[in-house]
Amino acid sequence: MKMMNMEEFCYKIYKHTFAHVLHSGIYAAHVIVWMRKNPFAENQLEEAFHKFVWDTPLSNMDLSIMEDSSIEEGVLLLDAIESFGDGESLPERIPFDKDLKKIHYQV
Repeated sequence: MKMMNMEEFCYKIYKHTFAHVLHSGIYAAHVIVWMRKNPFAENQLEEAFHKFVWDTPLSNMDLSIMEDSSIEEGVLLLDAIESFGDGESLPERIPFDKDLKKIHYQV
């Protein structure tokens, strides 16, 4: 497996998230991902993702990284996208399809 740099990591998340947003039709605020341990320095991937999406249709989307030691090393799980809330109701949460949620990586 090829080593993945941070920009490639962001691209993989963006590509799958953009397709999911188009399919669901929501105005997304967050993409939530799970991994064993973030392979980059604290907040570095979140900041890189924000810069990556800056001039795209997902420019207002944030990346939330959750860690879970039970997740296989080298696997990122795309959990869900969340819409913006309207102040009166909770944001809509749309999970990724189980067949599309797993991204293998090596850094």
